[in-house]
Amino acid sequence: YNGQIMQVSHIYTKGSMCHEVRAHRNVEVRLRCKTAEGSPLAISLSLSEPKLCQYILTMESERFCEPLQYADEYGLIALEPHDADAERLPGPI
Repeated sequence: YNGQIMQVSHIYTKGSMCHEVRAHRNVEVRLRCKTAEGSPLAISLSLSEPKLCQYILTMESERFCEPLQYADEYGLIALEPHDADAERLPGPI
């Protein structure tokens, strides 16, 4: 996709205790750029549990495409571009 960032993942650990596996719950939150039919403001959500008490929450939207380009190496998204000469974001994501 022309060198564009299409997804950023954040991992959250040490959630509540999962007694079935005797470990803390974990979740990976994926923000994904995805163009779709209909409104560019629409957000699609999906939640899966690939292993007991380990979750993946995926949020997909065309609305994430531009802000993802401002993500740093840690996946944190700046409120404005890192480059001072670039355009400002139109508003909060």
